[in-house]
Amino acid sequence: MSPPALPASAPAAPTPARQARELDLLRRYQHALLYGGGALLSLLIVLAAGLVLYNAAANALANLRTTLAAHSAQMQLDIEEKQAAMRRGVVNAELLWNSQTPPAAGTLEAFVRDGGHVVLQAGAHLTSAIAAVDTARTHDLHEFAPYLGMLEMQAYSVTAVAQLRNSPLGAYAYTPDHRLLTLMPAPEGGLQGALARTGLPDTAALIARLSYDIGDLAGDPALAAQWRTQRRVAWQPPAPDLLAPGASPFKLVQPGFDTQGRPFMVFVSNLPSGVLQDRLRHTPQDTAALLVDAQGRVLLSADRTGDAIDGGALMATALAHSLRQAGPALPRETYRAGVFSLSTPLAGTGWSLVYACSWRTVFTTLKPQLLRYGGATLVVLGALWGLLLLFRRKLLEPAYRRSQRVFESEQLNRAIIATSSFGVCLIALDDERVLLQNTLMEHYAAATAPPEPLHRQMAALYRERAQGGTLHDAGMPLALKNGQACELLLQCTRTRYQGADALLCSFSDTTERNELDKKREEAREAAEAANRAKSVFIATMSHEIRTPLNAVLGNLELLGQGASPEVQARRLQSVRQASRTLLEIVNNILDLSKMESGHLKLETTRVALPEIVQACAQMFEPSAHAKGLRLDCVVHPGLAAGYEGDPTRIRQIVVNLLSNAIKFTATGTVTLEVGPLSPGQASPVAIRVTDTGMGVPPEQIPQLFDIYMQASASTAREFGGSGLGLSICQRLARKMGGTIAVSSQPGAGSCFTVTLPLVALAPEVVAPSAARAALPLRPVRLLVVDDHPANRALISDQLDALGVAADVAPDGEAALALFAAQRYDLVLTDLNMPGMDGYTLARRLRERSPSIPLVAITAHLEQEGYQQCSLAGFARVLLKPVLLPALEQAILKTLGAAAPPGVAGAPVAPAPAPLDARLHDAMVSSLASSAQQVREALATGDRRVIGDELHAVRGAFAMIGEPAIAAMCGRLSAVVKQENMAVIAPGWTALQAAAEAVLARRAA
Repeated sequence: MSPPALPASAPAAPTPARQARELDLLRRYQHALLYGGGALLSLLIVLAAGLVLYNAAANALANLRTTLAAHSAQMQLDIEEKQAAMRRGVVNAELLWNSQTPPAAGTLEAFVRDGGHVVLQAGAHLTSAIAAVDTARTHDLHEFAPYLGMLEMQAYSVTAVAQLRNSPLGAYAYTPDHRLLTLMPAPEGGLQGALARTGLPDTAALIARLSYDIGDLAGDPALAAQWRTQRRVAWQPPAPDLLAPGASPFKLVQPGFDTQGRPFMVFVSNLPSGVLQDRLRHTPQDTAALLVDAQGRVLLSADRTGDAIDGGALMATALAHSLRQAGPALPRETYRAGVFSLSTPLAGTGWSLVYACSWRTVFTTLKPQLLRYGGATLVVLGALWGLLLLFRRKLLEPAYRRSQRVFESEQLNRAIIATSSFGVCLIALDDERVLLQNTLMEHYAAATAPPEPLHRQMAALYRERAQGGTLHDAGMPLALKNGQACELLLQCTRTRYQGADALLCSFSDTTERNELDKKREEAREAAEAANRAKSVFIATMSHEIRTPLNAVLGNLELLGQGASPEVQARRLQSVRQASRTLLEIVNNILDLSKMESGHLKLETTRVALPEIVQACAQMFEPSAHAKGLRLDCVVHPGLAAGYEGDPTRIRQIVVNLLSNAIKFTATGTVTLEVGPLSPGQASPVAIRVTDTGMGVPPEQIPQLFDIYMQASASTAREFGGSGLGLSICQRLARKMGGTIAVSSQPGAGSCFTVTLPLVALAPEVVAPSAARAALPLRPVRLLVVDDHPANRALISDQLDALGVAADVAPDGEAALALFAAQRYDLVLTDLNMPGMDGYTLARRLRERSPSIPLVAITAHLEQEGYQQCSLAGFARVLLKPVLLPALEQAILKTLGAAAPPGVAGAPVAPAPAPLDARLHDAMVSSLASSAQQVREALATGDRRVIGDELHAVRGAFAMIGEPAIAAMCGRLSAVVKQENMAVIAPGWTALQAAAEAVLARRAA
């Protein structure tokens, strides 16, 4: 039983999820402290290592800066040395000029004689010089005598400097008015050689090319005073030397002044660019150096970077940085885009020396320290985290797992108790308090009727019945608050909990199990009763079937011995009557099977109820008269002229009810009446059969409509019958949406009432027609298609008996050929034929003649088969065996003619046994051919051929009225579909033997 729910005020059970969250929270705190502390220590270690590396990088940059400053100072020293030498030469020239030393004898005369130019050679070992004058602007060449004397004396100082440097000194000078030019040393070929090498026409052009713009010293005394006071040296960037092709020396320009401060000459000295270039090449490794002017033009550069560094990009970046710098001419240091640059101005030149190095340079310098400090940091971090993980693995995790196991063990115990399908509780033995209990125990405790609580009843039962501290399978009745009672099965054992004695109790509610046991016993008794009823049914059916079968076989045996025509006719009538009875029994069984499987189909057509009940009454009038009964048929006037329904099934209900009523009534009256259930309404309709027979006891009425059931076993033995009639009536009534009811009194009779909700129809206008023959009014021709020769012969004979012309075809291709050559009114065809089946043939015929009527004849058809026939265009389907009335009715209905009177009714028995000689021969030949085909198919494993041959044999024997052989074919076809080849061969052997025995028995 299900106890009531807990009241709303019941306390909620402790939730294990909350305790699990607390345990998980403790674990997270431990991990947070462990990993957080490790992360903090790691961060401090990394910061310390970073600080050390930062200091190392700063030291490396400082060292690099010092190295570059030293190199810059050396470069500045080289420039200062050159400037000092230039100033000494100019001062020497000023002293010589101020002394006004005359030239050597013959020098002035040669100067004048040669037209204003002369080679000056003061001594054999002294540096020569050439002096040339722009004669176009000079009227008196003697005015240049002081210049010639000064130049001859200056050869001594020039030669001394060249010897000290161990290299010739390249210099020249010109007067501020650009009239006199002196070249030192004298070029090869003299003045003409110099003009030829430079491609200039005269001295004036040569002076113009070699002079520099340093201002108007003669016209600007302030500028002249500045030059004289500061002793400035003007540096000129490297440019191709006119006098020494292929060389691009630096030019140092400085004017010389006399004692009055007037410029008398401008001196120009060469400094080979290789001197400073060599100095640049001595910059530190992995750096680049540039000498740039004030406008940022690169005068000289040196790339000391390796393959890993793009020196060109490095110098371009450094140059861009130096141009962006502004401020005083002081050393400047920048870092942009990964490039360190140091710019140092060169005093007295207006130029700057720019150094550039990449971060790779610093990294290369710091690489050993980076590896050393980085490795040490990684080792320390690895050791730190190794210790932390070891601490977690060896200490924290085991402690957590132990705590978790304890927690899970407790939770498992609580979960087992809480989710158990048994009620569980723990009771203190000292004061009988409930220490623990699950939900089911709470339910039952809340539902227990006062005054004694449930746990106290359990403790009392334990003290009363326990043996050895344990109580097993003790039944305990329990009264509930709702007035009901239940039975508990109790288990108790003594234990300890929290240091005190306790009683652990569990129970299950056996109320439902006890009820289930009772129902199981009732079901067993009902099954035994049904089995007994089935046994009675089998015995009854055996009797019911054997009785007409005995009449058929006996009369057939007597027919074979010969007799007068009157006797033979009487015996033939007996065979027909017995066969009709046997067929009714089989039809009842088949109808019931269809109803149980849901395959029973109801026909919807116009129903004339008065005609049906009157015909049934007339059918049973002889039987009732023979028993001395009065049979009344009452048709109430309130019925409609017609109803929509299935006349065959309505007739079947009426026939079954009348048959039972006459069978179980010994004296008195049987009344059949039909009419509206309610006055004034045509529907629903009530069909009522009342008798004055033996009646049915009330306790047996519920099982009257059960399958295989009769009122009692004695009734079955006394009156016979299959016990299916009332069950079929009930199922047919329900199938049509109606009901069947019974009222009965033992010894007074019974009344069965069937109520059907039939739809009333308007009166039908029937055109008058004369009596007609059984055949259509016009001649018709039919095409019969069947692959089995016996079936073709039988259908042809039946059509001959009906007076209908027909052609036969053994397969679909032959049928199509006949159809193309002859006009047919109707086509009768089998469905399952080898090659082209009936469905394909129907579609092919519809393509040629859409209006041709088609009728299918087959031995067996499932529900899906009817749908396929409808899609293929068949007007109707006939199931074998097809007797003459059914065949005639199908032809007439399909061709649109009305059925002749008297056709509808009980089926006619099969044709008499012996077979026509032609038909018998065709059956024997066809069976032999099928046997050969099956043997070949068994050898090759061709299931399709075996299935086709079984279908052909089944249809042929069904047509001649041998359902046993047809049934054997059906069962063997099912085996073929299941692909059980092991039993096909013996099954076919048994089938062939049975079929040959039948043909031998029915030979003419």
